[in-house]
Amino acid sequence: MLNHDDHDIISTFGSEYRGIVQYCLRAGDVFRLARLQWVMETSMLMTLANKHRSSVSKIARKYATTTETAFGPRKCFEARVEHVGRKALVGPFGRIPLRQNKKTVIADRQLGTGHRQAQGVGHPAPCRAMRGMQMC
Repeated sequence: MLNHDDHDIISTFGSEYRGIVQYCLRAGDVFRLARLQWVMETSMLMTLANKHRSSVSKIARKYATTTETAFGPRKCFEARVEHVGRKALVGPFGRIPLRQNKKTVIADRQLGTGHRQAQGVGHPAPCRAMRGMQMC
């Protein structure tokens, strides 16, 4: 990732982290993902520090920001790419508070008649997956 710009690095780490956290928001122990947040945040900052031949603390100060959430202000990181006449591109990391949200709606996409189904390749039945991944 050292060949990518800072916005791409932060937004890539942020989207991976956001996907995992949003998947787990309904769980009662979502606070346990604080360790994951620390690991991903540290990895992101070390990647940026290595790219710029700088220290992690200098990079953290450069990209640190505070955003407002439903639970109050939250420290996060973001990189902005300003454009003339358009909205700025913002690559955030860490905006989601690790609090249980029982009202979270999981929006799974329905598979249509796509490439895999047209070839006759489907997913195994759930009961087969439960039996030690044995497929006929």
